Amino acid sequence: MQSSAAALAQIAESQGRARQAASDTVKELAGGRVTIDVARLPPHLNLRVAPRGKLKPKGTSYAFSGIVITLEPSTVVAVRQRRITLATVLGYIATGGSPDAIWVTDIVPGVLHHLNGLHRLVAARLLGQAVDADVYH
Repeated sequence: MQSSAAALAQIAESQGRARQAASDTVKELAGGRVTIDVARLPPHLNLRVAPRGKLKPKGTSYAFSGIVITLEPSTVVAVRQRRITLATVLGYIATGGSPDAIWVTDIVPGVLHHLNGLHRLVAARLLGQAVDADVYH
């Protein structure tokens, strides 16, 4: 039977390999540039580019609904942002993700739209992790 120290070392090694694979993937997607085009992200990340434009009328703001949901890697999220910064995504991958929640809105029925935290969401998806999301209306 494996000692708990050996089991922890094996888990840490596995996580290190996952981080390295995610880093390699995101660097390849950047293609030597400092930003990544969101439309080029792999389909398995379940991030869909949404049309540009406001979800709410100009001058109105979002309010936290008090609801926190877990976005599994299979949860589809619509994204209006067109580019993300390579260094920021790599930073979140290196630390294994971020405890900060993502912000989404559900004001369009049946669709979750990203509001804040896309770099954290991409890093979590590349690592195969679920992430908490605050829902705004």
